[in-house]
Amino acid sequence: MIFKEGFFGKKQYAAKAATMFKRNPITDLCLEAYNKAKELIDINNFTDLMVLINACAYRSWFYGVFAYKEDRVDTMWKWTVWDMDRAFTEYYHNEFSRYKDLRSYPHSIIINKLLQNPGYKEFFIDRSIDLLNSVFSPQNVLPLLDSLKNEIRPEVGRDVTRWSGTHTKWERNISTVEMFIKNRPDVVRRQMQEYFKLEPTVKLVIEAGNGFGKIQVNSIEITEFPWEGIFFMNRKITIKALPDPGYIFKSWGNGESHSEISIKPAAGMNISAEFIRE
Repeated sequence: MIFKEGFFGKKQYAAKAATMFKRNPITDLCLEAYNKAKELIDINNFTDLMVLINACAYRSWFYGVFAYKEDRVDTMWKWTVWDMDRAFTEYYHNEFSRYKDLRSYPHSIIINKLLQNPGYKEFFIDRSIDLLNSVFSPQNVLPLLDSLKNEIRPEVGRDVTRWSGTHTKWERNISTVEMFIKNRPDVVRRQMQEYFKLEPTVKLVIEAGNGFGKIQVNSIEITEFPWEGIFFMNRKITIKALPDPGYIFKSWGNGESHSEISIKPAAGMNISAEFIRE
């Protein structure tokens, strides 16, 4: 879908959606309200926004995101980011502390009410785990920072001349962002553990000794091995072997032959898959 142009709509339409959340319980005991919520907003899009805000410590996000929808009655609200001031700096910031503040921001009302639904809460936790292990992992984000740093560095001199500042300050700011990227995922996991009363985290190692296939862990598709992820102990995850064309899945390291398994991560756990030619 391509939007040819955008324009500001009427604020009361967005306020009406927020009011629905504020006035209705969204628990399993009120499925009508939860189903209505899923008709009003794109749950996946909103959840990814909340995870991004947590992962980036995006402290002023309520000023820097837009809610939008097509001008039709059968479409859902979605969100996009247009400005990320006050992000990637304070890696100890706790966004979860705002989830119970219903005084000012409609988005806080929405996430507060959605998390009252047990099914959504499990989805939110699992989606957060997956994105922290993939999109927001240091292994993924640091190379992106390096590429941007190398592209911008030749222009820093002209920026200093025009706007004052120093090369040293610019490099120091880069170091701040690097430190944030390295530390923030574990900080968010500790905050999740406290907020949702989860068990401690453990490292899970995934291997495909002979290659010839991919492995999917929850929503993460892994193509390079060995792969390491951080999960909450005893919280069930789903692992699926995906053989390349011309190959089939033979077994897991423990002899299990079903291509899809569920496990509860524990300390020191390694999972390996074997693929063979058809």
